[in-house]
Parts: sequence; structure tokens; C-alpha cells
Amino acid sequence: MRKWSAALGIALAALLGLGFARDSDWFFELRKHFTIFSELYTEVATYYVDEVPPSKLIRGAIEGMLELLDPYTSFIDETQREDVELLTSGRYGGVGLSIGEREGQIVVLRPLEGYSAFRQGIRAGDVLLEVNGQPLQGLSTAEVSALLRGEPNTTVSVKVLREGEPEPLEFVLVRERVKLRDVAYAGRVAPGIGYVRLERFSEGAPREFAEAIAQLRREGALEGLILDLRGNPGGLLEAAVAVLGHFLPRGSPVVTMRGRRGALEREYRTTDPPTLPDVPLVVLVDRESASASEIVAGTIQDLDRGVIMGERTFGKGLVQIIRPLSYNTSVKITTARYYIPSGRSIQAIDYAAHTRNGGRLIPDSLRRPFRTRTGRVVYDGVGIEPDVPVARRAMSPLEEALARRMLIFEFANRFAARHRTIPDTFSVSDALYAEFQAFLRERGFSYETPLERGLRELEQRAQEQGLLEALRSELEALGRAVAAEKARDFLRYAPQIKRELRREILARYYGTSRLIALELEEDELLRRAIALLRSPEQYRRILGG
Repeated sequence: MRKWSAALGIALAALLGLGFARDSDWFFELRKHFTIFSELYTEVATYYVDEVPPSKLIRGAIEGMLELLDPYTSFIDETQREDVELLTSGRYGGVGLSIGEREGQIVVLRPLEGYSAFRQGIRAGDVLLEVNGQPLQGLSTAEVSALLRGEPNTTVSVKVLREGEPEPLEFVLVRERVKLRDVAYAGRVAPGIGYVRLERFSEGAPREFAEAIAQLRREGALEGLILDLRGNPGGLLEAAVAVLGHFLPRGSPVVTMRGRRGALEREYRTTDPPTLPDVPLVVLVDRESASASEIVAGTIQDLDRGVIMGERTFGKGLVQIIRPLSYNTSVKITTARYYIPSGRSIQAIDYAAHTRNGGRLIPDSLRRPFRTRTGRVVYDGVGIEPDVPVARRAMSPLEEALARRMLIFEFANRFAARHRTIPDTFSVSDALYAEFQAFLRERGFSYETPLERGLRELEQRAQEQGLLEALRSELEALGRAVAAEKARDFLRYAPQIKRELRREILARYYGTSRLIALELEEDELLRRAIALLRSPEQYRRILGG
């Protein structure tokens, strides 16, 4: 016990040495609660009915402390070192599998092109049963990922269950240095119009983006560019600044970081001559575009360099750094806020008014107006609001039920088991759609519509008020009408369900780049972006020119 008390005393002395004890009241509060914690730990460790490992108690205290801050500040133990590398570099040692959970089973969502799992023939939809002989029942996706990862050039055996195969299949995979590509796809989507999908901002993003732009320019003149940041969670700030350098004059302001009491203030500007200084630009965003991707979109908007299209972004304007601790551990800690060129913050949640990992959305009454370079009004405290808002189509109750039970995913597995190849012109025919509906009946699929739910509640109210018998005939007629309306759902939502069926089936046969190219053919937001770039007058009008 004396060792732990001494350790806490050393920690207190370290804080004093860092100069945090300028305020005597603050120091008194710190010393008081360190003493209480030390005494409490001693009492629990000495007298609790069961012996508790010190690591468990201290880890619980660490987690409890960090839960009172924002959700981005976290402790990283020595088993998560590869997660740190993945966060910063986009690299890890593994076999190239993206996995998820379905009804308690770990399934392959997609094998990454070019890596061992892809080359050996593991498919999307395969159910993982064992890794190196260890059954996976009850393990989380994070735990299974840890089993699959390891030092490059080592092997790992994997047993999978595949639809249509009578026995499990076994694969011996070679771990490699997996590098997730930041640029998932680049190509021309219309004459003269280029497209780049940037999925993250790791250290490889600037090089990959520059290569994509160079390739597009080799293919002919660029009359417009679409930068797709949908689903991009962010990454390294330096990578975002480098990407912006392709569009902005050298020395353009990008972002300022400001920490507590003005500490850690730093301004980032572009450093290289732009390669696309005048090419019309549309940036696509959605509610999953966060952090560094919001800085890119917000800077483009504040400097009126391009048009932002899509949904309001996530609203993460907090800076994290990773600081090393003892015993190969680290802490990812929020140290500052981002402010983009207009001076606004993109942070949408105030964590100063929080309990545990909670906060409050910044109310409209507290949001402040700012102006872009040409004088357009923009607001802080809400992420990036697009210049051209395009709401995501809401899923119908039928589509939500199919997604929740992953029945389209399962049907695609069955289809792939029965068809070794598909034509390049593959589409979901009416006959295949009917086969899917038969599959759903076989699986006993059912779902409830809002109309059915409302009718059930109406019947309950009528019964509570003694009016059920009096209204029975009307309620039965209404029930028949609701059932008839529900029966039309498979016809009403056929285009959307067929599109999702096609996407899942194609994922069983094609790699990521080919799959993205096929998906873009039916992308409504992309179609609107192309139309805007083909209308210079409308483009200039949006930007206030």
C-alpha cells in the first residue's frame, strides 16, 4: 500500500513541476483529492472481501476520470499500439479483412484488394468460425481483429462457413503490412469532370491525392472536379492542409488551433503552389464527414473556393494529440479547438456542460454569424452547413427491417453460392426480385409499418374507453386498407431494394474500386454535382460571384 501512496505522491509532484499549481486554491483541491483517492484505494485494496488486482482498480479509476471529459480523450494501453499506428499512418499488420457482427456471428464485410485474404479467395459474407483454432463464439469484432493482426510475414489459419458449402473452409493467410488507401477511387464521371473519393486523412493522403489529380490531368483537360468526403471521419491535420494546397494560393489560411488560456495556439497555411487554382470544385459531405474533412470543406467554403453539397457535417472541432506514457501506453487527449479561416468553430457539442461523455448541442441562440471572403454569412457551432443542401432519402420501414435483420446481405450470400460468375451488365431483374421475396417468406420475414402501429394504438384506446365493439366494423375496414397499403410496399420501394440487392451481390464478385465505379452510376448526389459544374452561372451565383 505504501508503494501506491508513494506513486500518487510522485504524480502530484510531477503536476507541480509542470507548473499547474499557480493557484493556491487549485493546488489545495488537487492535494485534497489525491489524498482522498490514495486513502480510498488503500482501504479497498486492504479490506475488500475479495482480492482485486491493482490494475483493475486503477484502470477503473482512469476510465472514470476520462469519461468525465469528451469522448475523444482516451487511454491507450500496450495492446492497442497497432490502433495508434492505424490512426496516424493508415497501416497495420494483418490479412486485409473488414469484419462486422451479424446475429452474434462475425462476418466478412469485404476483403481488401491486393492482400492475403482477397488473394486466397475469402468472400464478403463468409462467417468466421475460428482463428488459429480458437472458436470465435462470444468474441467481439475488436477481439477477433486483434487475433487476425500480428507481425508481417507470420501466418494465421482461419476457418469460415460459406453459404452453399457443406463443410467449413480453411485458409492459411499471411499477415502483411496492410495500408488502407486514403483515395478509394478516382476517375472521370462525365466529359471533362473528375472525381476523387477521399476516405480518410492519414499520412499517405497527400501523396495519393496528388497522384490521383496527376492521372486525371493526363487523361485530358479538367473542367471541374468533385471531391467526395462523404463518410470521411478525418485524420491528420497536416494531410488535410496538404490536400487544400492543390486548390488555394500558397500561404492561404486554413485553420488555427487554440488551447486553454491561449496556450498551444498555432496557425496552419498552405505551403505549395496550387495544381488546380481555378478548376471549379464541388465538395460532397454528409453527417459522417468529421474533423479533418470538415476543415477541408469549411476552408473551401470560407474562402469561396468551391461549392459544398450534401448534408450538414458531424461537427467535430476538437484537436487531439497522442502523448506517450510509461509501459508502452499512451493517452489521446483533446488539447485545443479548431477555427477555420472565417474565425468560426465547427464544434457542434459543448462538452463543458457535460456529465459522463455527454454534452449539449450548442443552441441556435448561441450560434454566431461569420462571413466568407465574398461576404456570405456562415455560422459556428454546427459543423459545416452545405451551400446546396441535399437531404439523404429516409429509409422506409420495409427497408429498415431488411437492413436490421441483414436479409439482403444473407440473400447475396445465397446468390453467390449458386452463381460462380455474373455478367458485367448484371442488374436485379424482376424474376430475381421475386426470388428474393420468396426467400423472405421462407425466412418468416415480417415488419410493422407506422400505419399498423397507429391502428393498434387506436384499437387499444377504443378498448380502454369501451368503444371497441361500436367501432369494430370501422376498425376492421381501416385494417384492410392498411394491409392493402402495406402489400404495395414491395412494389413501391422496389427501385431502392433492387439497388441495395445489386450492391450487395456485386460485392461478392468485385473489388472496392470496381464496386465504387458501379455504385456511382446510380448516385443521385453525384448527378446533381455534375449538373452544377455544367452550369457556370449557377455555380458563380452560389459562391456570391
